[in-house]
Amino acid sequence: MRGKHGGVTFSAPSTSTTSSAEHDAALQSQLAAIIEATPDGVALIDPHGTLRYINPAGRSILGLAQNQPLSALSFFDFCPAPLRVFMQEEALPTVIHDGRWSAEAELIDGAGRSLPVFLALFAHKEADR
Repeated sequence: MRGKHGGVTFSAPSTSTTSSAEHDAALQSQLAAIIEATPDGVALIDPHGTLRYINPAGRSILGLAQNQPLSALSFFDFCPAPLRVFMQEEALPTVIHDGRWSAEAELIDGAGRSLPVFLALFAHKEADR
């Protein structure tokens, strides 16, 4: 079901005979569509700050072209020096230890403009780790 303003998807329990793997794949597809459509920036970074993924809203917020490769970019490229140090020495170790961290901060977009943001970081650990 889609709300009249869009952006929210509700799913009723299914009585179909799809396999658990098919069901999981369908859920992953729905979640990916939500992340791609949200107006909030969503990014995946590794523990070193390397950008692995950033959704269209995040690219727009940071002034990145939608097709710009991420391979040479770090989340820290968008942090003023004091925030970069804090993120590396405090925030990321907290995320690794506690699973989450959040705060208001200022990032710098691709044009050098200051962006007030609310950062919420969550650890995602692979099943085999």
